[in-house]
Amino acid sequence: MASTKKILIKHVTVISGGLMGSRIAQVAAATDHTVVLVDQTEDILAKSRKGIEESLQKVAKKKSAENPKSADKFVAKTLSSISPSMGAASVVHSTDLVVEAIVENLQVTNELFKRLDKFAVEHTIFASNTSSLQITSLANYTKRQDQFTGLHFFNPVPLMKFVEVIKTPMTSQKTFESLLDLSKALGKHPVACKDTPGFIMNRLLVPYLIEAVRLYE
Repeated sequence: MASTKKILIKHVTVISGGLMGSRIAQVAAATDHTVVLVDQTEDILAKSRKGIEESLQKVAKKKSAENPKSADKFVAKTLSSISPSMGAASVVHSTDLVVEAIVENLQVTNELFKRLDKFAVEHTIFASNTSSLQITSLANYTKRQDQFTGLHFFNPVPLMKFVEVIKTPMTSQKTFESLLDLSKALGKHPVACKDTPGFIMNRLLVPYLIEAVRLYE
């Protein structure tokens, strides 16, 4: 019988050093999680680290405006919790959660999760930060459909509190609640979503924007 005990997520692997991926890594590291940030080249990872450091300095300046030493300590501690890697398959064997934030391409994303599924340990949860792809379709390329969710952050990640946690018909309650707990630990306000087109925010936003265009016309 499978355990129903929630997973305490402490080790997070983020796939993509782009704007969303790097900032997801930042908020995870800033809340005492160990993070591995994965991308294809050292140049991308170096650029990501520089962006994270600059973002952290802005956060620290607001949090500790009257205590520069405390601000510097916060930045250094957070950066020390993030490790760069160019080998996703080699690092997912010891992670609690994999968050994908790559290009919004179904075939590419499917192939990524299919490959990582072979190397990740049994308890590892997979999550996609997609805003447009169907989570169920991504989950079906793995053998851990019950441990697959959507975890949709909004830009800029360090400032935006809203997070959509998407539960497919196959996602276990244990997995879902583990992601709700993680979102709260990151200082976010998670909202439960079904796996529907656009989830909540974009399903509201797109018709709103279309109506604005019609009014302008």
